[in-house]
Amino acid sequence: MSKLNPEIDARLGWARTVDPARLMTDPELRERLATTYIAPGDLESPTVEPERVRINSDWSPYPVEARLYRPAHGAIASAVVCVHGGGFLGGSVQDRESDGLAREIVARTGSAVVSVDYRLASADHHFPALHREVLAALDWTCSPEGLDLTPRSVVLAGASAGASLCATVALELRERNASLPAGLALVYPLLFRTSPGVDLPGDIDRVPPIFRILQPSVEFMFDSYIGSEPVAEGGVPASLDDADFHGMPPSLVVAAEYDDLAGHAHEFVRRTAAAGNDAQLLDVSGMPHGFLQLPPSLPEVESTLQAIAEFLSGHVGPSGPR
Repeated sequence: MSKLNPEIDARLGWARTVDPARLMTDPELRERLATTYIAPGDLESPTVEPERVRINSDWSPYPVEARLYRPAHGAIASAVVCVHGGGFLGGSVQDRESDGLAREIVARTGSAVVSVDYRLASADHHFPALHREVLAALDWTCSPEGLDLTPRSVVLAGASAGASLCATVALELRERNASLPAGLALVYPLLFRTSPGVDLPGDIDRVPPIFRILQPSVEFMFDSYIGSEPVAEGGVPASLDDADFHGMPPSLVVAAEYDDLAGHAHEFVRRTAAAGNDAQLLDVSGMPHGFLQLPPSLPEVESTLQAIAEFLSGHVGPSGPR
């Protein structure tokens, strides 16, 4: 029987008595949370200095900001468009999860990474604007003004709510009969407004409440993002509850055992496979949502990063630049 990884208790246990509502009003708490995953002596991700890029695309009425992480040697032959998490309302490309994953991908695969600094959801900025910003970044990656790659040399990768944006991008491209990316890497994804059922560990309550994502929080995040437009032009939904999964790209989906959203990963793989698509599920034992904030010196983090790298390397085409 699996147990919550002892490193979670050691690093996050202090938050077990913290009221999650304090996150909205206590900047010191948010700062402590941002650094709580790291301990002295942890193995750091490789050094890859990103450059800022400003993307202009017909997909977005305004420029989209992104970070470009280039491989150290050689021409760029493939890329990963990365989309950070944060429940549509938070997170950034500077978060350890986002920046660390980007650097790991470059070092492990030799692919470039375009990390999308999309504008967060608000009353004036909601569905479908966020996923259209991701579409703009993908379009730039495949355009002569950008990296000039073919879609078969590009994979979309997202964590949590970022995974949702990746999935809806693929749906919109499919509905428009446009070229799809070579694959989707979805890490502990947030995909459905109604969380699918899943058997969670009996000691799930050992995960501090501040790191849990229960159904009311899922509804709040989606409702904040959806605004007044539950369905975009062409029938593309903001959440996947009623989505058609036919014709989706190959996918790797990572589920964390101690994550209330684990059912989202399992359901996506079940429905994607039932629709005739290639879908791999990676269950990671003993870990909560957001565990890629932790350093690669932890075996579960290292094995997950390696699985993602192998999936990415196996699904980008050999042709590279046009």
